[in-house]
Amino acid sequence: MIRKAVGAPVRGENFYDREDEQRQVWNQIESDSLLLLAPRRVGKTSLMLRLQDTAPSHGFLSAYLSVSDAKTELDFVQKLYEAVLKLPSSQDQLKKLTKGPLGRWFQRIKKVGPIELGDSPEPQWRELGRSTA
Repeated sequence: MIRKAVGAPVRGENFYDREDEQRQVWNQIESDSLLLLAPRRVGKTSLMLRLQDTAPSHGFLSAYLSVSDAKTELDFVQKLYEAVLKLPSSQDQLKKLTKGPLGRWFQRIKKVGPIELGDSPEPQWRELGRSTA
């Protein structure tokens, strides 16, 4: 039975319709990123939670996280690590990423635009990843 929910995001049987929107999102993210803009209280979060629930059937792993309170890049990375570590088989995926070409590429980055990375952030970020495991 559908429960009336005003204001709070809905999941499961309380989420209904929006099939066209779901189809459009899945088509978009097959080849590109997505920016979801809409006024408050029209169901953006509910739609994102529905997409998260159905992600495995579309060949995706999905993590939902809020980073609005992240004050620094390191805060963001910590939240991202924590969310990824909750995913099924996250340890295997992280090992593949860090040992593969992408991990080696990130190790070589010393500067991104005006931001100097130098030698210190990489060990700090790695240690953060180890401490949340």
